[in-house]
Amino acid sequence: AQLQHQAFHDPLTGLANRALFADRVEHAVARSSRHRESVAVLFLWMIVPLGSIAPGATTSGLNRP
Repeated sequence: AQLQHQAFHDPLTGLANRALFADRVEHAVARSSRHRESVAVLFLWMIVPLGSIAPGATTSGLNRP
């Protein structure tokens, strides 16, 4: 369980990564195919400097020149 969590989450933030997203989409598509249902995916890609949204980013080493 711990290895799976490490594979699917960012080690610094603990947030889900692209591998988890791809895994969930794959499961949703397979399920929709089995049950003859539709599936929709909304993917939002934002590029925001971490220092502007993460308090303490300079102390955690995220504020790189």
